Amino acid sequence: CYGDSCSGVPGAPHEATFAAVNAVAARIWPPPEFTCFLGDEISGLTADNEVLRQQWRYWFDHEMAWLDQHAIPLYHTTGNHTTYDAESEMIFRQVLAHLPQNGPLGQEGLTYSVRHQDLLLVFINTLWSGLGGEGWVETTWLDHTLRDHADARFKLVLGHHPVHPVNGFSGPWQRELARDNGRRFWRILVQHGVLAYLCSHILAFDVQVHEGVLQIVTAGAGTAHRMPEGIEYLHCVQLALDAHGVRYQVLDTAGRIREWLAWPLALPPAEGWTALASGIHASPIVDDKPRDTPTTRVILWQFCGVCAAASDGSAQTLLSGWSPGPALAPLWIGLRGREQHLSVLLS
Repeated sequence: CYGDSCSGVPGAPHEATFAAVNAVAARIWPPPEFTCFLGDEISGLTADNEVLRQQWRYWFDHEMAWLDQHAIPLYHTTGNHTTYDAESEMIFRQVLAHLPQNGPLGQEGLTYSVRHQDLLLVFINTLWSGLGGEGWVETTWLDHTLRDHADARFKLVLGHHPVHPVNGFSGPWQRELARDNGRRFWRILVQHGVLAYLCSHILAFDVQVHEGVLQIVTAGAGTAHRMPEGIEYLHCVQLALDAHGVRYQVLDTAGRIREWLAWPLALPPAEGWTALASGIHASPIVDDKPRDTPTTRVILWQFCGVCAAASDGSAQTLLSGWSPGPALAPLWIGLRGREQHLSVLLS
C-alpha cells in the first residue's frame, strides 16, 4: 500500500523517486496478494486531456511495468491530482475501466468495493465533483455497503484525504475531510467495526487511533521535495491480516523497516498487573536492552481515586517518573485545571 507519486512525466524529478520506492516494493517476498495505490499516481492537474492520458499511459506502461497485475491486482483511489473536475473523472474511469463499477449512482468506477472471502475493501472518493469536490465523501452508500457485508471478518476502507489532521497540517476540505462530513464518516467506520482507514495526501507516514479505528496515512511514493527533510521519508507499506488483526511495516528506499505496528494491542490479563501504592518508588520498569534491539514495550497504567473539588484548578499528579538531579521529570501524568483535563507532559 502506498500513494502520492505524482509522476507519469518522463525525466521529471518524481520519476526517479517513484522508481526508488518501486524498487523496494518489487523485492517484497513473499509477494503481496494485492496492491493498493491511494491516489495521485500522476502529476495531473492539467486542462489538456491528451496530456493527462499520456501521463496515465507512461505511469502504467513504464513506471508500473514491473508489476504483473494479472497475478497481483492493483486497486486505486481517486486523488486531487487525478480527479479534480468532471473531465479528469471521465478519464480516470476510462483508464481504470477494470475497477469494479458497484459504487453509488454517478460514482461508478470512482467509488467501489471488493469482497474476497473474509476481507472487505471499500474504496471511497473524497472529492467527487457531484458533492462539491475536494473534502467531501458520500456516506449513505458506505453505510449500506458495510451493513451488507457485516459478516466480513476484516473491513478496510481506503481513500485519499485523511479525516484527522496529520502533523499539525489542518484545513477542512483541502487537507482533510470537511468537519461534519468527516465526523459522520468516522462514526460509520466505528459502528461497523472497520479495522482501519488507509489514506494518503499529506506527505508523511502517520498512524492514529480514534475510537478503536486506525487512520494510516502513507504518502511517500515519490513527492520527496515537499517532505520535511530528516523527518519524513519515501516509503511503501507492507501489511498482513490474520486472526491476530493487522500488522504493518514501513519500508524506506533502502529497504529498512522504519516504523511498524501490530493492532489491536495484545495485553496481558489485568489480574497479573503490578499494583503501585501512593508514594515514591524505584522505577518498576527497567529497560536493560541495548538501544539497537529491534523490539518495543507497551506500558499501561490504570488509575482510580477521588478527584479534587471542581473549584480547585491546581495540578493533581497521578504518576511522575524522574531521575535524580535538577532536571524536570521526563514524564508526568495527571489532571490539570478546573476542567481536570488528563494531561501527559514530556520534558
